[in-house]
Amino acid sequence: MIMTSKKYISIAITLICLLISTMQVNAQGTFIVRGKVILKQTGAALPGVTVIEKNRDNRILNGVVTDVNGNYQLKITSKSDSLYFSQIGMKGASRAIAGREVINVTMSEEVTELDEVAIVAKRPISSGGFMSIAPRDQTAAVASLEMKNLEEIPATSLDQVLEGQVSGLMVSMNSGDPGSGSSIQIRGATSLGLGSKPLIVVDDVPFKTNEVVDVNNPNGLSELVNISPSDIATIDVLKDAAATALYGSDGANGVIVIKTKRGDNIKPRVNITSMVTVKIPQRPLPLLNGDQYKTMILEAYQNRFGSGLDLTTSVIRNLYLEKGAYDYENYNNNTYWPDEVNMKSGLGQNYTGSIIGGGESAKYNISLGYNKELGPVIGTKLDRVSGRFNFDYRISDKLTFNSDISYAGTKKTSSYSNIGDISLKKAPVLPVYVQDTYGN
Repeated sequence: MIMTSKKYISIAITLICLLISTMQVNAQGTFIVRGKVILKQTGAALPGVTVIEKNRDNRILNGVVTDVNGNYQLKITSKSDSLYFSQIGMKGASRAIAGREVINVTMSEEVTELDEVAIVAKRPISSGGFMSIAPRDQTAAVASLEMKNLEEIPATSLDQVLEGQVSGLMVSMNSGDPGSGSSIQIRGATSLGLGSKPLIVVDDVPFKTNEVVDVNNPNGLSELVNISPSDIATIDVLKDAAATALYGSDGANGVIVIKTKRGDNIKPRVNITSMVTVKIPQRPLPLLNGDQYKTMILEAYQNRFGSGLDLTTSVIRNLYLEKGAYDYENYNNNTYWPDEVNMKSGLGQNYTGSIIGGGESAKYNISLGYNKELGPVIGTKLDRVSGRFNFDYRISDKLTFNSDISYAGTKKTSSYSNIGDISLKKAPVLPVYVQDTYGN
């Protein structure tokens, strides 16, 4: 019995020794550091400061954040580690623990001078439809033009402005007369029988005319001549099939979207511009004069029939009449026909005036223009009077009232049809004015 008691007593003593040694080991491995973080300039407590423990390898072991009073308490792993204090807008601080249990830190504000500040914003562009999207999100083939970059082009209609400005857009002038129509194709001809003319949209409204203007009707009035280039703000050209998603089958040949100038929240501003242009016809290829023409006729006759020309029976005997004979003056001349149908130069005058302004709710743009152009061909002329009134009124953030009123009065005077081609083919032996039997 005595031996059994001694056995239990020894076991209890052993357990107590083990428990005490375990508590000592835990006490040696657990070390708490506490302290407070304040602002140097004011002495106020700094809440939200990040406090982390780093070892000699600069690895993060533990971390904590100061409370509303700037106090912190962190259980560390080793007394030889360091504490690092950081907060946005403050200079970072590092302190070695070195066995200390209380570490108070004073932090100061970090003032940084910026050499340059760059502000980047997304620039929405027109999709050619009824919304604006960012350029990086643009997937359709859309070419945009700013008319402020094309104001110096001496043009009376929009088709003349578009020449050579957009890749894939081909503009062919059907005639050199002022105001004459042109053939416009986007990425070539897309139809054999239904035409290839693109759809014209002005301020989200399709712009159509009843007159067909193409190479078969070169003297027709251009459908774009009624739109003054000075009233246009931007032009978007929709090239691919995405245009049909907005405008249906009418946009199968492409769409030219025109946005006119609108009012702005500025004081009333008056703009007056004037332009004078001079057109000088280009001299064509050298043509035969009357004497050369008669020589070529004689050679052609000899090459065809192998014999000389019978001046008694041939219908071209009038080319070889003696001077003073009847009809001599009507068949023996040296006429250069291009000089007879063309003027030395064609004068153009263009005058425009506009008033733009508005406030927070109402904005307006009023414009008036007059254009007079004399073509290089005698008898060709264009007179145009145009006016436009754009009014925008914002009723609420979700409702806006827009009103667009435009007027265009155009008078086009043309010469003979295809007069330029005729002047190149007409025989130079013929006179400009034919003599009658009385020599008049």
